[in-house]
Amino acid sequence: MVNIKILLQMWKLSALELIPWFVCFAGTLLLGITYGIFVAVAVHLIFPLYRIAVPRYSLSRHGDAVVLKLTSGISYPAIDKVRTILQQVEDSSIGEGCPVSVFILDCGQMPESDFTVVEGFSELVFEYRLKDIQLIFANLQDQVHCILLKAEIPGIVVSPSVEAALSAASDGVVLVSVNATVDEQGDG
Repeated sequence: MVNIKILLQMWKLSALELIPWFVCFAGTLLLGITYGIFVAVAVHLIFPLYRIAVPRYSLSRHGDAVVLKLTSGISYPAIDKVRTILQQVEDSSIGEGCPVSVFILDCGQMPESDFTVVEGFSELVFEYRLKDIQLIFANLQDQVHCILLKAEIPGIVVSPSVEAALSAASDGVVLVSVNATVDEQGDG
């Protein structure tokens, strides 16, 4: 009925995957097969939804510039988490006496974007412009770059790489906003 070797291997590789297994096993024993499977499917759906809602990222500080590297795509619920992360970094840097003057969002691993993310980015650009903090989008993939250009976000700043953005920030150069047109080839 239960293969202990597989359970031990699941425990070693990904203990989180044991949660839906255990829920399914216990649910079928306690509630019957039909309800146990329904409960297990519901629990199993929570995991991908969580991954969508909570972006994976890394932070690094370079003088008065902070790089937020998004290591997964982001969607509607995740944009609020990005805002919260930036706000926490800003608050802690002010408390430490070395305020942030540049935030660089490394979007190199963000394959696509939707309307709500673009709207969230637009709000972030506006908020940080009011705070006199430069927000730079770096390392954009083609589809995301085209969508951001089409959105015509006032004051958006795009850099080809994180290194270029950091170089400009360390030299005290204020990058100018993007005022470019999107060609028809970028439409998809």
